[in-house]
Amino acid sequence: PPLHAVLGFGELLEQRDGLSSEARDHLTRLLTGARHLRALIEDALTLQRADQGRLGIEWRPVELGGLLKKVAAARARSA
Repeated sequence: PPLHAVLGFGELLEQRDGLSSEARDHLTRLLTGARHLRALIEDALTLQRADQGRLGIEWRPVELGGLLKKVAAARARSA
């Protein structure tokens, strides 16, 4: 799929030496955005499976403080 191609090519570029700091910054933003998009797509597909009754849902406790820290960090990076 196209998103996998973007991620794969980006990860290959990430390993290269000689990228300018500006190019590396753009590449980091591209990879971060692509990874977030992949996670959103996977979540949407999971919700679809759950809605169709093809997926069981497991209820378990979540450590809210850690989750909120991750959300705040992600928001700060995207600003």
